[in-house]
Amino acid sequence: MAKGVETKRKTTTCQCGREIKVHKRNVKYLTDSPIELAQNVADVNAALRGGGTRPPARKAPGPARSPILDKALSAKTPADKLRVMAEELLKRSSDFGTDDLKPIAASMGKTPDTIVKMMLDAGMIYESSPGRYRLA
Repeated sequence: MAKGVETKRKTTTCQCGREIKVHKRNVKYLTDSPIELAQNVADVNAALRGGGTRPPARKAPGPARSPILDKALSAKTPADKLRVMAEELLKRSSDFGTDDLKPIAASMGKTPDTIVKMMLDAGMIYESSPGRYRLA
């Protein structure tokens, strides 16, 4: 059975009582309209029961956001957001550069150089080698 769930939630409960973990990769339709969501869920459930066809999958509007930016948005202050971004980048490797910041910067509407400058000015990172940065 198909079910409509807010993507902000991490889990939901099935009709049988089991807990289901919500993963973004399992999302088939994204909409802000509860009416449209209800119609899509009804259509998919009808198709699963053998009556009708599934509607075409819909893509999320706009560019996809970086998972690092999603984590950073949970921080309260701008300084905390920058720190979370730097820490998440450094989980992937020992240092990062402006190329690693491109997806985050595109989601924020800024340039990678601007983000690096903000981090350097705040004293969060230092340049370990030309164009590569680490946490201070």
